[in-house]
Amino acid sequence: MPNGLSAGSGSGGSNGWCLFVYNLSPDTDDKILWQLFGPFGAVRSVKVMRDFTTQKCKGFGFVTMSNYDEALVAITYLNGFQLSNRILQVINWCFSSSSRNSQCPVELLGN
Repeated sequence: MPNGLSAGSGSGGSNGWCLFVYNLSPDTDDKILWQLFGPFGAVRSVKVMRDFTTQKCKGFGFVTMSNYDEALVAITYLNGFQLSNRILQVINWCFSSSSRNSQCPVELLGN
């Protein structure tokens, strides 16, 4: 499958597909990613990683989507999308499940 996604069921149920989004501008916040990914399907969680001192975005974040097909469409449309004069890169990070070893960093770090 393209972009590192493996075939699976259409829905993750209580699980989700964790996407890694990078090349974000320093001013990017969680709300922007919710708005960007929301039209493609159910977004379970969003986490923009911030510098502890400046509270500016470090340039990357994570978005967890509930449905495999919706995550694939989001990757297809948003990988290469221009946001704040930057070209976004969006890839599949992992399938997040109830097992702590396969959780997306969003769940590990908390929202």
